[in-house]
Amino acid sequence: GGVRGRPRPRAAVLFRPGVGVPAARAPPPGLVHRVVSEADLDDAIAAYVDALLLGGPIALARTKDLLRRVPTMSRDEGFAWTATLSAELFGSAEAAEGMAAFIERRPPTWASARTPSPLT
Repeated sequence: GGVRGRPRPRAAVLFRPGVGVPAARAPPPGLVHRVVSEADLDDAIAAYVDALLLGGPIALARTKDLLRRVPTMSRDEGFAWTATLSAELFGSAEAAEGMAAFIERRPPTWASARTPSPLT
């Protein structure tokens, strides 16, 4: 099974009701990308949130859309859709600001306009 003939994620079996997932088993099936101790959790979350906040808000939203939509498309549809999306994003004012900020070694305007994470 799976979407359009793609295999189901290995993690699917772990989502049965009443089945706990030990932290040591979570990374291999892709449920998490990092495991930290409870003592390091707030710092790890703050670092992740801060990194996300550096990304352009429109680009981040479209990335979430891409991650949701592309797996349901055929290969050709996926390539065509992402090519259109890339052209749209790379030609945007947000991309121009991101590139200018990088060249000028400064934070992009959207990063300074956001409230810092309460965890930092």
